[in-house]
Amino acid sequence: MQAAWQKVVKYSTESSTGTFAIIEGINDASISESGEVIDDTVFESTHSGYTSRALGLNDVSMSLSGDYSTGAGQIAVRYAKRNRTDIWFQYLPNGTNGIQFKGVVATADMSGAIRDKEQVSFDIQGDGSVSDV
Repeated sequence: MQAAWQKVVKYSTESSTGTFAIIEGINDASISESGEVIDDTVFESTHSGYTSRALGLNDVSMSLSGDYSTGAGQIAVRYAKRNRTDIWFQYLPNGTNGIQFKGVVATADMSGAIRDKEQVSFDIQGDGSVSDV
């Protein structure tokens, strides 16, 4: 069992081998690795009557949310969204090991009611391959 409170999400604006720092304020994070399933069924006299499939392109996406922060991490993510610049992420469930990928920041939202804390949420789509760290 892995407790989620040990999780950290880090970023780097340098490269996949650059220095990574924690995105501060994040208290909810999820990542999804998926793939396009392609129907490759063909007409055959010996057809089984079932669809045949192959895995096409793989994909990764990540959602982050938490408390608004003026720290460097959230600023870097918002900057990457506004300026269409490269940014790399590490999703580390135990604080050390996990998944790394280059991402495109699809959305960067902020919200908060007068009696609540200001909140942020980011949706990130993968841009290339995923690796283990």
